[in-house]
Amino acid sequence: MNAKCGAATILMSAVFTLGAGMAAAQQDGGTIPRPKPQPKPSVTAAELVHKVLDVTPDLNALALDDKVVILACGDKEDADKLWSVLKDHQTTVPGVVIKATASVIQVAVSADAQNARIADFIVYMKTPLADKDIPAVGFVFKRQPAAELDGTYDSYSQVPATAATPQAVLIVLKNGFIQTEKIGQEDRAVPKRVPQVFYIPGNPQKS
Repeated sequence: MNAKCGAATILMSAVFTLGAGMAAAQQDGGTIPRPKPQPKPSVTAAELVHKVLDVTPDLNALALDDKVVILACGDKEDADKLWSVLKDHQTTVPGVVIKATASVIQVAVSADAQNARIADFIVYMKTPLADKDIPAVGFVFKRQPAAELDGTYDSYSQVPATAATPQAVLIVLKNGFIQTEKIGQEDRAVPKRVPQVFYIPGNPQKS
């Protein structure tokens, strides 16, 4: 697995910080001299992904960004483990339209894909769109009550890193459809998550 993986953060369980926090608290209150800090061994993106899968009881509960990271950066066995949960399930596809026809909409969902202006989700529509309904390049799909794009997970493939682009994933969805914007309605309440940011080697965090 190439260490040059696309996304710089993934949602990690609190279990990874709990042990370190307890140890630090015990040291602060004790009298035993602190040992010299030892360099931490390098951890690959694939190893981090494996840890996430180990401590996440419900993979469906992961945020979409985190699912993208796991599919892009995980070893095949781990990526396939997540995919077995996702396949044939419906999802929203929030992101920027890169290209669209009546039958297919290509969307950049992850931050890396949006920055590179390349699609990481390809949605095949269940019914061809009328010309007036084809979204323009640059249009941003969100979640209802804004215009929302939905589809059913069909297949995925990992895209190796190049000199110019990080490792990524291309996700294909079927039975796509658009829910039009609901004018005058308040935004649906979406629970806010407070992710624990875990640095992936080879990707500086963006401020």
